Amino acid sequence: MKLPGKRAVITGGSTGIGLACAELFLAEGAERVVLVGRHEAALHGVRERLGGRIVPVCADVADLSEIGNLLATIEAQCAPVDILVVNAGIAEVCLFDEITPDQFDRLSNTNFRGALFTIQRIAPILSRGASVVLTSSASRQKGLPDNLIYSATKAALSSLVRGLTVAFGDREIRVNCVAAGIVDTPMLSKMGPSTAEMMSKFLLPMIPAGRFGRADEIAKAILFLASSDSSYVRGHELVVDGGWTAI
Repeated sequence: MKLPGKRAVITGGSTGIGLACAELFLAEGAERVVLVGRHEAALHGVRERLGGRIVPVCADVADLSEIGNLLATIEAQCAPVDILVVNAGIAEVCLFDEITPDQFDRLSNTNFRGALFTIQRIAPILSRGASVVLTSSASRQKGLPDNLIYSATKAALSSLVRGLTVAFGDREIRVNCVAAGIVDTPMLSKMGPSTAEMMSKFLLPMIPAGRFGRADEIAKAILFLASSDSSYVRGHELVVDGGWTAI
């Protein structure tokens, strides 16, 4: 097993990529996994299914006060933290001419500000040699006119990884990110049937793999960066997109 005795925190953990990471981490021997999400019922459902090594914490990373409450729970039940997966994120379709300040704030507060302050608040209880993995997006490399804010916030995460790599170097904490392509998760369905249909019609033909990704495939890439298999990998963006950005 790749994570024997490790303690992990995963934000955005009740569904999709975060949930797939939790399942994989437990299978690889993690001692405890704190799952952070906004929907309490879903989190407790995951705990019932996966068992007592799951610690569910209901918190919205867009709210800095809730990040503070999250830290108190982690300190009590999971410190020190060996693995931090910063995965919480939201996506909305927004054409340039129709972007509103509220929409901008909503996406950037969760996808970028929430990520930054989650790491900042948890940093003091990260173990020496810990691994921090952020979930970015391959869309940051593509010109998607109806996805401007989301793509920009994910580009900000990719930049953040490089700065944090230097900031955490003296503690031997590795910081990397996975740039996921289009993945079939509940977040995709929440964008509406018309968006899913548009992606299937226009974007699917651009993916050499010929299909959208699965949450477990992204989780396996995150596992690599979280484990000692990637001990000499720092400040890296691992693109997992079926070849979408390669052509």
